[in-house]
Amino acid sequence: MILTRLRIENYRALRDIDIPLSRFVCLTGENNAGKSSILLGLSLFRSGKSLDLKDFYDPTQQIDIEVSLAEVTPAYLALLGIEAGERISKLVVDKKLTLVRRYDVKGKSELGYFTKIPKDVRFAPEAIKQMIKGKLGKAIGETVAAGFPEIAAARIAEIKKQGDVGPVIDELAATIADDQKVEVFATLPSGADFSITPMLPEIIYIPAVKDLADDIKTTETSSFGKILGIVLEDILPLLKEQEDLFTKLSQQLSRTRTHSPEGTVVVADQRLEKIQLIESTIESYVRESFSNIKLELDIPPPKLDAILSTTRILADDGTLSGLETKGDGLRRTVVFAILRTYVKLVESRASEAKAKQAEAKAKEAATQPDEPNPEEVEVAKRSYTNVP
Repeated sequence: MILTRLRIENYRALRDIDIPLSRFVCLTGENNAGKSSILLGLSLFRSGKSLDLKDFYDPTQQIDIEVSLAEVTPAYLALLGIEAGERISKLVVDKKLTLVRRYDVKGKSELGYFTKIPKDVRFAPEAIKQMIKGKLGKAIGETVAAGFPEIAAARIAEIKKQGDVGPVIDELAATIADDQKVEVFATLPSGADFSITPMLPEIIYIPAVKDLADDIKTTETSSFGKILGIVLEDILPLLKEQEDLFTKLSQQLSRTRTHSPEGTVVVADQRLEKIQLIESTIESYVRESFSNIKLELDIPPPKLDAILSTTRILADDGTLSGLETKGDGLRRTVVFAILRTYVKLVESRASEAKAKQAEAKAKEAATQPDEPNPEEVEVAKRSYTNVP
């Protein structure tokens, strides 16, 4: 899946821009031309973070951040689950999906899409919502029949709950000519924003600021740390054989708890004697004041990914020290080197995946029997039946 288009309206200095996207896009322009606002807008599309009044070009109008996605295959829709995936699939046309993040004038947002509905005010989403509000059972169908008498009685009879109303009215709307319709914003058919985020690409924004303190942090919460973490993911599969060592180390640090077939908890204590001694000593002093208290030293088990998340970058420019002690030029260069490494790894993973697919197809073809030659089949038949 790739991003093919970005449209931003009424955000900061961006009154209305529409940008075609490809796999690599470079934004150029003078200072304060809006380059950072474009990147921030793309980040906001996914996050939906609340905005302030100063973020609106025109504070009386909403902000729209519209993104078009291509190559939206069933594999991506499957990430949403069966029900949500089926609902979102109805918005996909020729593997293309366009979504929009709309901010109201209070800075709150909702993720949805643009659709065309009849100009007749009865078809407005808010009007339909108000029409069936508080209605239950047969009352829902009766209300719809009264508001839309042109809907066949048989279809009205199929309405059992509020969720059945939309498809019935959509069928009626589909019969109305396009010149009698208007484009409107509609909320996601899958529900809340988070229902679709599993299939959206993660957007990592690294601001172009002079102070690089946040940029060079390798914590999982920082943008730079996220990218570095993705790069280091390639190491984890190579250390599978070492997991036994981590299990043994965990047993020496903490108690292990398992469940027996009967459902009881079985506690095994194979910790180092020194750890047990420290724990019992602390507990004995506490019991001088609280005799019924039991204490445990809970040492988190070591994990490979946790260790990798603490990775630091050291640079030797005559003095070997952390990157945070170096100049802005070197730090910025390292940041971009990590980004380029990430792109290189993504390309490598894609090439490896294609090679594995080709190998699998070759093996499958080798195991399939050759298609018989029709002429040979006919000769075999004649030979078998002794037909001259």
